[in-house]
Amino acid sequence: MILLFDIGNTHTHLGLAGRKRVVKQINILTSKWFAGGAEKLVLKFIGRAVLEGAVLCSVVPRATPLVCAMVRRRWHFDCLQLTPKTLRGVGIDYPRPNTIGPDRLANAVAVARHYGAPRRRR
Repeated sequence: MILLFDIGNTHTHLGLAGRKRVVKQINILTSKWFAGGAEKLVLKFIGRAVLEGAVLCSVVPRATPLVCAMVRRRWHFDCLQLTPKTLRGVGIDYPRPNTIGPDRLANAVAVARHYGAPRRRR
């Protein structure tokens, strides 16, 4: 299973994904990452699932290292963070791609997956 984190300003959306789809999801308050309690909620959510990896999309830069540290401490692997450098399946033709929010990148991937996207010209 892959543990998915979508960290927003108000809520962190957690998902557990198998090979083809998300099989389970919940929302927790993002503030729990700063006030304590988020790790316990994540562990309860995962239950007995065996994790193979973790993927993170965050618009809350303060929360990102906290989540990554928890994943490293608990499961001994790094989170794959959605950035313009890790993005696959969507070309970016923008002067400063690092200023594009990861939530927008995730939306672009979803649209390309569901509806297709034009091929990049070389």
